Amino acid sequence: MGSQWPGMGAELLRIPIFASAIKRCHTVLEPLGVDVYKILCKTNGNVFDNIFNSFIGITAVQIGLTDVMKAFGISSVYIVGKRTF
Repeated sequence: MGSQWPGMGAELLRIPIFASAIKRCHTVLEPLGVDVYKILCKTNGNVFDNIFNSFIGITAVQIGLTDVMKAFGISSVYIVGKRTF
């Protein structure tokens, strides 16, 4: 938390693989009343004052970046101390 900046997600949406991941996140969360695009693309600094928005935004960005890394053949062995299989 706190490593994001307003508009970061909007800039990353230029990457098609990232944009596809965000679209999937939005599709899942939209029925629950969550607009992932609004959270990621709002450029005013107060969108992340709400911890819910911050959590959703950071999680969506992490999912998108993971998909980008996977497309480049980058995989992890450890994530937060747990071995991935």
